[in-house]
Amino acid sequence: MAPVLEFPPFRLDLGDQRLWRADRPIELRPKTYAVLAHLVARAPSLVEHEELLSAVWEGVEVSPHTLNQSILELRRALGDDARNPRFIETVHRRGFRFVAPVHRGESGKAGRPAAESERHALVGRDAELEQLAEALRMAEAGHRQLVFVTGEPGIGKTSLVRAFLDGLAERDREPAPWVGVGRCVELHGEGEAYLPFLNALDHLGRAVGTTRLRSVLERFAPSWLAQLPWLLDDAAEAGSEGAGVQTTSTRMLRELCVALDELARERTLLLWLEDLHWSDLATLDLLAALARRPGPARLLVLASYRPVDAAASAHPVAALKRSLLERGECQELSLELLDERDVAAYLRGRFAWRAESPELVRAIYEQSEGNPLYMVTLTDRLAAEVDGLRAGTDESFATATEFLRALGVETLRELVEAQLDRMSAEDVEVLEAASVVGATFATQSIAAALGVEELWVEDVCSRLAGWELFVEDAGATRWPDGSTGECFVFHHDVFRRVLYDRILAARRRRLHCRIAERLAAGHGSQASALAAELAVHFERGGDGARAVDWLERAAAGVRRRYADREAVAYLERALALLLEQPSSDERSRRELDLRLELSEALMFAAGLTSPTSEKNLKRALEIAADLDDTPGMATALNALARLYWFRSDLARARGLIDRAIALEPRVEDAGLHSISHAHAARIALMRGELEGTLRSAETAWQLIAEAERPSVRHITADTGVLALATGAMIEWLQGRPERAEARSLRSVERGRSADAFRHVASLLFRGELTVCMRSIEELEQTSLEMERVQAENEFVLAYAYEHAREGARLLWHRGDAEAAIDRMERGLAETRATGVRMQTPLLLATLAEARLARGDLHAGLEAVREGLAFAEETRERYLEADLHRLRGELLLREPRIDAATQAFQQALTVARRQGARALELRAATSLARLWHQEGRKQEARELLAPVYAGFTEGIGTTDLVEAKALLDAL
Repeated sequence: MAPVLEFPPFRLDLGDQRLWRADRPIELRPKTYAVLAHLVARAPSLVEHEELLSAVWEGVEVSPHTLNQSILELRRALGDDARNPRFIETVHRRGFRFVAPVHRGESGKAGRPAAESERHALVGRDAELEQLAEALRMAEAGHRQLVFVTGEPGIGKTSLVRAFLDGLAERDREPAPWVGVGRCVELHGEGEAYLPFLNALDHLGRAVGTTRLRSVLERFAPSWLAQLPWLLDDAAEAGSEGAGVQTTSTRMLRELCVALDELARERTLLLWLEDLHWSDLATLDLLAALARRPGPARLLVLASYRPVDAAASAHPVAALKRSLLERGECQELSLELLDERDVAAYLRGRFAWRAESPELVRAIYEQSEGNPLYMVTLTDRLAAEVDGLRAGTDESFATATEFLRALGVETLRELVEAQLDRMSAEDVEVLEAASVVGATFATQSIAAALGVEELWVEDVCSRLAGWELFVEDAGATRWPDGSTGECFVFHHDVFRRVLYDRILAARRRRLHCRIAERLAAGHGSQASALAAELAVHFERGGDGARAVDWLERAAAGVRRRYADREAVAYLERALALLLEQPSSDERSRRELDLRLELSEALMFAAGLTSPTSEKNLKRALEIAADLDDTPGMATALNALARLYWFRSDLARARGLIDRAIALEPRVEDAGLHSISHAHAARIALMRGELEGTLRSAETAWQLIAEAERPSVRHITADTGVLALATGAMIEWLQGRPERAEARSLRSVERGRSADAFRHVASLLFRGELTVCMRSIEELEQTSLEMERVQAENEFVLAYAYEHAREGARLLWHRGDAEAAIDRMERGLAETRATGVRMQTPLLLATLAEARLARGDLHAGLEAVREGLAFAEETRERYLEADLHRLRGELLLREPRIDAATQAFQQALTVARRQGARALELRAATSLARLWHQEGRKQEARELLAPVYAGFTEGIGTTDLVEAKALLDAL
């Protein structure tokens, strides 16, 4: 006979591994049964947390929550009260003790078996648990899975996923998946970039091991490793200061997708992301990237959110879900309300009644309408109000039913309020302060908020957690200042919201400020990691000035993750708060700094030429002028000029740069002067004003040498790359192709040695020159290098000269005029859509040449006409002469000899006026070839020979070779 341990009215049959009450079996999950058996066997001794975890979950790493969940299930099965325990006593921060007297007996025929298995912690969700289990089986088979778990507040999303995760440890299959859990936080304002994924990686590190996780991130996701300094040892951290510089937001997405796929090769990965109705946009981008990533992966992502909250704030998570569902790239598990049978099952599991009351079940169901949180809270109220309900007497059933009828329909909020009214003032005070901190809170924050001892707060919170009132223990925490405390988490956000709304406005502001001050002090130099949270606390605390400071830090933090949209949101909020403060010079200076920061974030988030950027920079310029802040004025003028240059509004861009240069005597900043002269040179080049322009480019380069570390902020450009590339174009146009090539190569080398952004910029400029020079071999080399850099860093470019380069490559290197035309026509559409119109004449000229090669003369002439009209409108005239020449070549094919001759002569006139000897040579060659065909050899030679003789270098370039061949023929 197997032993039986009795603790009336229950007995534990160690043979059958079953708990009985009289002749009725009480079903427990295997691990929950094992916890009870271990506690009873060791009674009345204290069993510490570590001992229980080791004994029951041997070899499997689980969170303290898993053990707490088993204790909660046991209390419900035994009808025990954590505040006045008859069976299981909580010993704060240490473990548990079984306190009931235990008698030893032997098992016989203990009674009838249970008719069906009952889930005590979770009822009515068998189908949903099976759906999650099937998703996991699919993931284990290599089919990546994304499941959105949705439902109204209190419906049980978190309970469902927790029950599913707890069940993983019960499976016979080994090994269990690696689990990472991350949560979005309402107090992070607009949503801190990638917050739930960063938290999930943190959590995953405990399962995978920090060494293994660090090695995978080092190899596959270095930009993510830079966001997780706790994974770095001191040496690695010291060498990681520049980590992530050569990265884009697109590459960050790809890096983590690859890293997760790599980890999933070793073991199935399960990521649980909670409360996505508060998520940032970068998180949603990453979620979509994971779902759409091709190829197999043993990955399951569970993403929960509340549709009501998402709809109320117009959050895009619902749109993402719909988009993925339409493509079959995710599934949705939408939780429905419980039915009456589920309510009955819950009550049986909680109280283990021998008899049941259909009337009471129906009353609870009708009042709660099947909302699980409402049902549990209502049952708590009944258990506290009705004597004998835990024992399940007929009299208690009748009393509870009558109590509900007398109570009338109460909302969940009213039930929570009533529960709070029965609690002590000190308990409520602690809970209210906790609600100000957030869903998860540390005792250090509460103590600071209330001005009390931390140990007293710990005792109160531990007692409430032990009683299962509103909160549960989430483990110990240690802050950077060395302080230690306990962390707790609210059972549900509904409880936190009710508590928060109870607090009077003045007291709430005071609590927010005290909490923020304690968090900032406790985290010291690491407080920037909490910048978004601190900003919200200070804002709600009425301290707008400090909120602005932390919002600026939050923006800087997310920009390091290339989350510019989130940075824009933080900076715009900072500006709104700043403008609520009294007007002063100090406020204006602060606004200027914020607007210049915003201009850089907007450039990446909203586009290079967005109206929002223009409006912001104009305001920055006004403020700088009012303050007579000449560095600020010069910076704003340069940034605004760059915007107009990208739009090809060269007249306005030129006027702004002239103003910036005029400020130079009042600004002792060589770096700022260099960018002004580099911009001036580029704009003059685009306008076809070559005389003196090379001098401006060289001035910019000399100023760079003087400024060892240029102090220019808010202008994302490398002055050296720009100055050298501009100088190269001028050298070529003025007839010095070898010097042009040398400057161009220096520009690329400078960009290559800097970072990916500047490398790409240098290659764009290099591509422009090779197209203009018709250097086929160099064009192909540039294209291959650009493809490699773009692939490595996942840049998406929509600039005209990028499309021109690729079109020219297809035309000249591959001889595919049709593909070249298709590429350039798509490029024109893209550039028009983005508003970045610079270099449009280059693209149209190259398109016209491709159409000439295909014999599509009418379309070619239309491209030329558009290019010339663009030059007239924008004053972007540096290729005007070549557009006239191409018009002549197209007309010559029709043939319209007189019109072609006139076009060639117009090209010569424009080129000579600009001093563009390279374009003069091309026009002269075209006209001399026509005259040669007409028998006018002497005129042709007299036209071309002096132009050719003016070149002292670059004899092997395409244009000079063609001119020499024609001269020989003449």
